[in-house]
Amino acid sequence: MWQVRGAVLATELNLAGAWCAASSSSGSGSGNCAGHGPYVDSDAIFGSPYPFFDADRVLKAVDPAAPVNLAKLSGTGITLYTGNNDLIDVHTATASHTVKARLDQLGIPSRLIDYGNGASLAPSCNGGHNYGCWAPAFADYVPRLEAAFAAAG
Repeated sequence: MWQVRGAVLATELNLAGAWCAASSSSGSGSGNCAGHGPYVDSDAIFGSPYPFFDADRVLKAVDPAAPVNLAKLSGTGITLYTGNNDLIDVHTATASHTVKARLDQLGIPSRLIDYGNGASLAPSCNGGHNYGCWAPAFADYVPRLEAAFAAAG
């Protein structure tokens, strides 16, 4: 739960953009921070991530890594994709491994594709939270999804 909350807050607070800007100003970055920015609203799909005044009650209730919520996916094939090469994906990688372990404990079929720094996924992927990684992940996943729909009739 805390890893998911951290990833939501990191995107909302634009930590990746701040890191890019700081790296660029010190001469160690690329200077191109256009791809960075806040991606998740504070009241995103899992509700407010802020643990004040019970604002995060929806987040806690639908915690995607909670065994009670994962158990609802019984009979559903799950595929998780993650890298681990930026401020966001370090946390999503940890959360993805937690979810995979819990799915395994519950006997729910799942696949975890941890492409690390991106080298194993595609030349365009640097292991970060960006289109260069999302596009090849979708290219891998969509045919699997189509096959599952076809098999279901």
